[in-house]
Amino acid sequence: MNHFIAKHARQINLALWLIILIQVIGIGLVSNPITADSPHYRGLSQNMLSGNGYSLACDGALQPEGWRPPGYPLFLSAVTLTFGPSVKAEVACQLSLYLAAIALLFSVARRFSALAGAIFLAIAAIYPAVAYSASLVMAEAPTVFLITGAVYLLISCKHPWAYCLAGAALGLSALCRAQLLPLGVVVAIGLWIAHMRLREAILVAACSFLVLAPYATWNLSHFGRFTPVTAQSGSGEPMLYAAWEARIPSPDLVQFANGRGATPIIAQSGMLSQFEAINAKLGTPAADPAPFPLCDRAKSAQSDKLMRAAAFTDFKAWPGDYIRHYLWVGWVKDWIPTLSLQHFQLPVRVFLLADTLLVLFLGFAGSVFLMRSSVGTEERVLGTIITSLICYFGLTIGLFVSQSRNTIPVRLLLLLAGAAWLGAVFTKSETNASREETDAVGAGSYRL
Repeated sequence: MNHFIAKHARQINLALWLIILIQVIGIGLVSNPITADSPHYRGLSQNMLSGNGYSLACDGALQPEGWRPPGYPLFLSAVTLTFGPSVKAEVACQLSLYLAAIALLFSVARRFSALAGAIFLAIAAIYPAVAYSASLVMAEAPTVFLITGAVYLLISCKHPWAYCLAGAALGLSALCRAQLLPLGVVVAIGLWIAHMRLREAILVAACSFLVLAPYATWNLSHFGRFTPVTAQSGSGEPMLYAAWEARIPSPDLVQFANGRGATPIIAQSGMLSQFEAINAKLGTPAADPAPFPLCDRAKSAQSDKLMRAAAFTDFKAWPGDYIRHYLWVGWVKDWIPTLSLQHFQLPVRVFLLADTLLVLFLGFAGSVFLMRSSVGTEERVLGTIITSLICYFGLTIGLFVSQSRNTIPVRLLLLLAGAAWLGAVFTKSETNASREETDAVGAGSYRL
C-alpha cells in the first residue's frame, strides 16, 4: 500500500482534497451560521469598528465588556474591514481557516509517511464535525487554527522563534476562549516530557502569557484587575446546570434553560426552588432560568457567586452522582455530540455516530501509540502534546454543563494522531511481509 500511495500520491491527495472542499462548501451552504451568542460577538466587533472600544450596549448605555475575551470580536472586525459587514464573508473566512488547519496537519502527517498523509485527508473527508463548527459565527474556527498552527510549528520547525510563535498562538487561542488560558503551560509540559528540553518548554509557556499582557492591562484600566482572562466570571451558571445534569436528563435542562418551562422531572427535583431562591436575592423574576443581569455588574457578580455556591451545595448533596457525571461528560459525552445528532434522520445519525466513534478511537489510540513511539522524536513530541491536550480537556470540561463544542479545538489533532498510527501500522505490516518474503526466497536459494 505504501508503494502504491507513494506512486500515485498526487492524484490520490487531489481527489481527497476535492472531497474535503465539496464537504466544506456543502456545509457552508446548508448550515445556519447565527447562534445565540453570535449577536453579542458581532455587536462587540461593530462597537470597536465604530470607535467605541471593547464595549456592548446595556440598557441604552455602552459598558466595557468583561464577560468575553476580545480575540473573536477582533477577528470579526478584521473580516469586516477586509470584506465589509457580511455574515457570508465571516463564514467563508472561518471555513478558509479550517482548510488552512487541514493543510498544516496534512503537512505534519506527510513528515511521517505519504500513507499517513493520505489517511489523514481520507478521515478528514468523512468527518464533518469541525467543518460544521467552523461554519457558525462562533470562536471555534480561529481557535482550531491557532492550536493547529502551534502544533505545526512545534513539530515542523526547530528554531527558537518557532517555539515563541507556537506559544503566542496558544496565548491567542485563550483570547478567543478564556478556558484555554492554561493551554500554553499544558503544551509546554507535554513538550518537556517528550524530550526533556526545559528551555523550549519555558519559551512556549512564557510567550503564551506574554501575548495576553495587553488584555490584562486593559482589564486593569477598566475593571481594576490585572488578569489575562475575563475580569468578570461567568462560570456559576454552567457549573450549576452541570450539577443538576448529574440527576436530570439533558433535554429537560435544555428546555428549561431556553425558557420553555420546567418538565415534570425538573418540577419534582428541587431545582426550581434553588433558582427561585437565587432570583429572590437578586430581585429577578422567580422563574428566570438564567438569573444573570449582564447590565448590572454588581448583581451579575453576585449572581455568579450565588450559582457557584449552589453548585457546590449540590455537589455535597450527591457526590457520587456528580463524580459519575463529571467523568462521563469529560471523557465520553462531550466527545460525542449526542444532542446534535438527534436533529438528523436515523440513517444519517447512525453514520455520524459511527464516524465520531471511529475518529475518537483512532485519535485516542493513536496519541498513546505516538507518545510511546521508539521511531523518532517528532512522533513522541506529537503524541505527548496531543495526549496532554486530551487530558486537559477531559479533566476540565466535565465541570460545566455538557456542550460537545468544548472538544472541537483538539478534534483535528485526533484525526492526525489516528492517521499517523494507521500509517505506522500498515507500514510495519508491509515491512514484515517483505522481510518474510525475502527470508523465504533466501532459504529456497540456499537449498538449491
